[in-house]
Amino acid sequence: MTDLYNARSSEDVSAWPAEGLVPSGPNSLFHPLVQGAVSASEGDVWWLMWEGDPSLETFSRLHPLGVAVEAGAGMELSGRQ
Repeated sequence: MTDLYNARSSEDVSAWPAEGLVPSGPNSLFHPLVQGAVSASEGDVWWLMWEGDPSLETFSRLHPLGVAVEAGAGMELSGRQ
């Protein structure tokens, strides 16, 4: 449903969707300094995907079923090969 966004890419950072920002607010598990930022650690990636069948969307069925998954991963790389 979205591209994969990589926090190490300035192009990706400039296009980063609001839904992919570090969660903020009183119930956030993240430190206040990173809340609302593109990433919580160097090299984070974020994407939204959907596994479903759009052909199931008919007049009798308003939703095509499937699973939507919001995913993110920290990729702190030390630079060692």
